[in-house]
Amino acid sequence: MLIELTPDGAATMAAITAREHAVLRDVGGELTDADVEACLHVLRHLHAAVADVAV
Repeated sequence: MLIELTPDGAATMAAITAREHAVLRDVGGELTDADVEACLHVLRHLHAAVADVAV
């Protein structure tokens, strides 16, 4: 692997993800962690698909 998060970076990302889950849990009312993970999965793929598009 050419690029890897440092342990501090990985801990920061985990904290951000946990905070996002906590906020999103209240937004949708009935959204589960699985729903949020599925949404993030789709958004990552969409982002990857348009990452090279020149604006």
